[in-house]
Amino acid sequence: MARVIVRHYTEKEPLDHTEETAKVLQEMMEQYRPRYEALGYSLEMEQDFSEPEEAEEFLNLVTLSCPEMGHGETPLEHITEAEVVREEIPSPQGSRSVRALKLHGKSYLALPRGMVAEGLLRTLLALTTVPGDCAGGCQGCSGRCSL
Repeated sequence: MARVIVRHYTEKEPLDHTEETAKVLQEMMEQYRPRYEALGYSLEMEQDFSEPEEAEEFLNLVTLSCPEMGHGETPLEHITEAEVVREEIPSPQGSRSVRALKLHGKSYLALPRGMVAEGLLRTLLALTTVPGDCAGGCQGCSGRCSL
């Protein structure tokens, strides 16, 4: 069974919005796991922790990959066509600039269920062979996914 890995980059002591994203990811993983398994894929969650000063660029980054099928680690924003923006939030040391995703004119610090669901579905579509469509690869792409 090929593994689809959802990786969440966070801090050892997560901020509120990264904790909320982690909860959403766990819930969505439970919801989508049976769909993936029915098609021969396991859905796995990994967390990558870093120190606060190292994390600014990657804090709350979510990626999806399927090494066995040759799909490398792809950021959720590439899959969903979201834009990476910076937002200021309060912190004990003053304000802090953190990563957020902007989609359809709205910015999100904590990733919403709909964005995660779209990423999981697009990834599954990209991996699934459909006769007359993308046949499990990107050659002759129909444009229905962005992997």
